[in-house]
Amino acid sequence: MLSLSFLIITASTFLTQIPIIDSFTILNEERATGSLNDYIASESPIALQGVLNNIGAAGSKAPGAAPGLVVASPSKSNPDCK
Repeated sequence: MLSLSFLIITASTFLTQIPIIDSFTILNEERATGSLNDYIASESPIALQGVLNNIGAAGSKAPGAAPGLVVASPSKSNPDCK
């Protein structure tokens, strides 16, 4: 049986061979230009409508559900959840 120290040395040797990209550079390049408040203001109506769509009796994604019933996942495929 392999010793724990052998496995640790082997793993650390392997990991030193993997090129690592500077994560600060990646995060810095992908930084959003708008403010958090702007994002929340633009996404809030979309999120609210998504929740309302999953409530029975009038929600577009909850056909056949009893009034007031919140459907957690309206999908019936992938996986097949009938």
